[in-house]
Amino acid sequence: MKKLFAVLTVVCALGRVHACWLEAPAFDTTWIHSVNWRVVHYIFDGYVQWRNGQAADLPLTVQVMPSAVYFAGGGPGGLWSNTMVEATLQYKVIRQDGSSTGFENVGTIGNLRFSAVHTPIDLFGSRGVIDIPEGQIAAGDDIIIRIVLTDAAGRTNGPLQLDPGLEVADVPDHLDGREEGNDRCGEWRAHHVFRVKYSGKRRVRVR
Repeated sequence: MKKLFAVLTVVCALGRVHACWLEAPAFDTTWIHSVNWRVVHYIFDGYVQWRNGQAADLPLTVQVMPSAVYFAGGGPGGLWSNTMVEATLQYKVIRQDGSSTGFENVGTIGNLRFSAVHTPIDLFGSRGVIDIPEGQIAAGDDIIIRIVLTDAAGRTNGPLQLDPGLEVADVPDHLDGREEGNDRCGEWRAHHVFRVKYSGKRRVRVR
């Protein structure tokens, strides 16, 4: 992944981003960082890695890492830069018997502009809490979390019209960016899809 990282100023405080103005020039540089501030999806240890399948307690809060990273090629001056205007958080449950729900919308935030932030933020705030009632999920079931980003031209980061619904096999436990094409979960980029396993525990949500 050949990218030039540009780091600007943090414009929002952690956990207070409900309708905050940020600015992000490319889909691929905004990703799901973690849930509940403890279960981490994206790490960099010499190369980019995405981890899935860790245990997580409900309810889930989802942390997003916005970043200003520019790609070579395309656009004026050889840089591709699109302003994102909307973000939607979704989830689906895949049960151990193989059955699954469809993707449910949790919350949508508009008027987004990402400036670069180098720290994960609770982007969706109180409207981004995933709390699945008992009886609809059991310990050991998978929860697939996805963020859908829309830019000013109406383009999204995923082929929603072609998406038949992700299965567990499409979200492996480990992906990394060392090989071209090894950063995808089906038609979706690994940064925008996170699979966790319900621990069977409920937590008191502090953040």
